[in-house]
Amino acid sequence: MSLSRQQCINCIFSNWYNSFKDITFRSKVIRLPPDFIAYLKKDGVVLPNIEETRYVNDLDGYSDSDNEDWGTSDQDHTLAPCFSLIKNKVDKVIDYFGGSVFPKLNWSSPKDAVWITMDGTLKCSSFNDICLLLKSSDFISHDLNDAYSHCIESTLPHSDDAFELVLREWVDLIPSMEFRVFVKERIIIGISQRHSSGYYSYLHTQKDILLQEIIRFFNLKIKSKFLDSNFVFDIVKLENGCYKLLDFNPFGEVTDGLLFSWSELRSLSPQSIDNSKILRLVSELENIQPNPYLSYRLPKDVVDLSCGEDVSKMIDFLNVHSLVAKPGENEELSDDEEEKSKV
Repeated sequence: MSLSRQQCINCIFSNWYNSFKDITFRSKVIRLPPDFIAYLKKDGVVLPNIEETRYVNDLDGYSDSDNEDWGTSDQDHTLAPCFSLIKNKVDKVIDYFGGSVFPKLNWSSPKDAVWITMDGTLKCSSFNDICLLLKSSDFISHDLNDAYSHCIESTLPHSDDAFELVLREWVDLIPSMEFRVFVKERIIIGISQRHSSGYYSYLHTQKDILLQEIIRFFNLKIKSKFLDSNFVFDIVKLENGCYKLLDFNPFGEVTDGLLFSWSELRSLSPQSIDNSKILRLVSELENIQPNPYLSYRLPKDVVDLSCGEDVSKMIDFLNVHSLVAKPGENEELSDDEEEKSKV
């Protein structure tokens, strides 16, 4: 089952929002001009020179001129861009939604860049907040450069004038109540806890009720309305018991299968699905998956080492650890060092 370019296009926010406006959060879409897309694609994080960001930290204290050894000249410094037209539109939307918004592009939000924020969320209150997150995100870079890499028409170009900035009203959600639903031939074949890095014991006592509610929500609100017969959607249960649609995703490897593998999802037959087994939750602490976004805030060498993907570095690490852990097997300690070792 190959993923088509049209399936990805159908999941672009503006292509489904109007049809499902009554069951999702309020949002505004701003078309992005090619010069702003070029800015997002450019290496480095240089914020528009028009306002401060609430995420001011070490980024603002750093410049290339801090290290004179590199020999950079004034002509080499990147000038801060200015996008006053977009900023004015963004400011109006932020005011309209009460001062805070959740940003995303056509498909993805910059959730892999939350490490750069002060509160660890995607809550933005200014244009520069949004730019910082977009510029820092690999997910956004994928949207801009490789959105159709998993499609059978992957070599076809993607026009830079087809991108949009989506600003959604900010709502505090309960992470444990977010779910990803996999649909094949307009039949649910799998439901996964969306935050698979957390174990929530109370979900298991509500499992049967949650399953019934999600299936009912799908049958009444989504099943016959979405453009494709194979797709993935995310939903959340609010504190008042109502469900809200979060997003649509293509049915394929470009979408995280979470507690399912894609080989498993592709092999499942909708006609033989046992509804009592389609909802998967993290069952115990030992089954918690690592935070999928942790690697985006660490150097690649550290990630490779922790995952065991670089064998030579792992061996070097173990050798060094062995030397540090067993000083008595090497040279004799000095009197001062011997005293310290007794502490």
